Amino acid sequence: MSPFRAVATIVGRPQSLLLRFILTDEIDKQILLRTLEVLMKLAAQLCPALAFFVLGRYGAGLLAMLLQFSIVGWIPASEWALRSIEDVFDQERLQRELNRRYQNRTARRI
Repeated sequence: MSPFRAVATIVGRPQSLLLRFILTDEIDKQILLRTLEVLMKLAAQLCPALAFFVLGRYGAGLLAMLLQFSIVGWIPASEWALRSIEDVFDQERLQRELNRRYQNRTARRI
């Protein structure tokens, strides 16, 4: 049983800032990334502009803020924010899977 230790760091990316977790166990990392995804989706439903600002998409955040001033605009803004968050996490999952496959392939060659 390893100690549960997480260090949150902000990693700068060209298009966005993503919250990364550095953990001692891979299982803990999966659980925390899933929890982060659920919390980001909840934030996207309640305040779509905040979700875009966290992702580093400031122009989209301003547009979502204008949309969420009315109830009619809130619905498309929250849907847009949810889809953007899903895209970011899908890209992260794909990148992790590709890295894992590349490491396995490289390890077999050695």
